[in-house]
Amino acid sequence: IQELEWWKVFLGNDHGRRVRATSAATFIPTWGDGSGTGTGGTYNLPTGPDSQNTPMRMWKGKWSPFVHHFSSNWKELKTLQLTMNHLGTDPDIQTEGTTVFYFTDNSTVYWIAASGSSPSTELHKLIENVRRQELTLGCHLEVIHVPGTVMIQQGTDALSRGVWISPLHSHMATSDITKATFDPFPFDEYLVQEYVATLPERYHPERRWERGWWEKK
Repeated sequence: IQELEWWKVFLGNDHGRRVRATSAATFIPTWGDGSGTGTGGTYNLPTGPDSQNTPMRMWKGKWSPFVHHFSSNWKELKTLQLTMNHLGTDPDIQTEGTTVFYFTDNSTVYWIAASGSSPSTELHKLIENVRRQELTLGCHLEVIHVPGTVMIQQGTDALSRGVWISPLHSHMATSDITKATFDPFPFDEYLVQEYVATLPERYHPERRWERGWWEKK
């Protein structure tokens, strides 16, 4: 019954999830992290002439005692939902037609967001709420997985532990980290060699001559 009710609400909106943002040049980078004791995140307002001057806002909170025993995946996915809540209640931000990038160091959150479902009842409820928020905000949500070390460098990891980001702490600029995330990976000869070594022997470049058509005769 609950699933049918969800589809009733979804179809009643008279529009589905966006395949592509209508304002393709406008994106909102958000970062979120949920630790054992707390949660926190940051998001940049899509204003200002360039990424260097784009204002960043941060938020943090402490888990209530009754959710302390919940799994780390629940806390990480709940942080995504809280991030969407902050975007929806901020009067200075316009999400309609934009792309919202959410950076997380939890791979489970990434895969659940990519598939839109989870075999876990509680996690499935959360992702349903997140997708409903996406429709309400009129944005296109893209979840991106990053290493935990990047989350520490950006500062969101500290927010989930109750520490505000400040100039007194050594952190990389969020705009620089976001840009680096989308930069193409540079060519690495050793990485290519390592990949080729995992292929079956018949695919090795050195034995390319053995794959000639004459072998099939």
